[in-house]
Amino acid sequence: MTKQTLACLLAFLVLCAMPHAVPAASPASPQALQGTWVCSNGQHSMTFTFQGDSCTLRVDSMQMAGRWILSGTQLRVQFQNGSTQSWHCAMDGADLVLDGNMRFRRQGMPPLGPNGTGQQSPLEGAWTAQIPQGQMVFQFQGGRYASFLNGQPIEEGTFAYFPDGRLQFQVTAGRNAGQRGENRIVMQGQSFSMYGPNGAFFTFTRMTAPQPQVQPGPGATPIEGRWIFARSGPVSFGYVFSGSRFVYFINGAQQSSGTFQLTGYQITFRHDSGQTENVGYQLKGNRLVIFTSEDPNIDPIPFVRQ
Repeated sequence: MTKQTLACLLAFLVLCAMPHAVPAASPASPQALQGTWVCSNGQHSMTFTFQGDSCTLRVDSMQMAGRWILSGTQLRVQFQNGSTQSWHCAMDGADLVLDGNMRFRRQGMPPLGPNGTGQQSPLEGAWTAQIPQGQMVFQFQGGRYASFLNGQPIEEGTFAYFPDGRLQFQVTAGRNAGQRGENRIVMQGQSFSMYGPNGAFFTFTRMTAPQPQVQPGPGATPIEGRWIFARSGPVSFGYVFSGSRFVYFINGAQQSSGTFQLTGYQITFRHDSGQTENVGYQLKGNRLVIFTSEDPNIDPIPFVRQ
């Protein structure tokens, strides 16, 4: 690849930037970057693919390959022609953000194993454990997981499993949406023990009965799931409704949580802080509109299902 082509590629990075700088919620991790990410401004698109410590950068029809390293918040790429480029790198919820204004959405599922091998993890399938609150079920499929408590969905996310037993995860839906972490797995045939950072653990056994699916079950409310503000802007906010609980987030970071109840065309929020609020709502397919006031001069707030 010529230096002229590289210059064109880097020039296109500016064109692919989103119009507003959006603050990222948390640092990225090397495993979280594995996979393919796309940023588009409607006229041009830029695609990053990370596989192990190799990567490719494609802008429209031009592509170049190289090696990458993540040092703190700096993503540094050494291209095959000897040139180097670096960006500030962070995660905003499930999105990858470079230099504060280039927002990438993941395409497909992330690889399961380290170094981007994509090998199926031994966790594939459904597992159950009895915990103090009842029956906990984890379902692992591809690079995604879902958890259920007493038959109700409580959390979804992506994960990467390493041969040394590390399980890195990022929560994409549920009361902890936007959070990430690492647990340790000790496999024991048809069971495994999952250890948290504090050393506490639960032992799960593989399920052979029909497995729960990541969708609302009997008795779930019609607004079950993750909703985000329908209009683009410098601030992204929304709700996650799971069972009888909700989480309110701004730019991927949790701001409030509690329980909620639907009555007719009204939602009653009971925040864990003790505050209670009532709002009106309308639900049409994958569009949820919340009315915070009866004053016609105050616009309702539209959300779309993710």
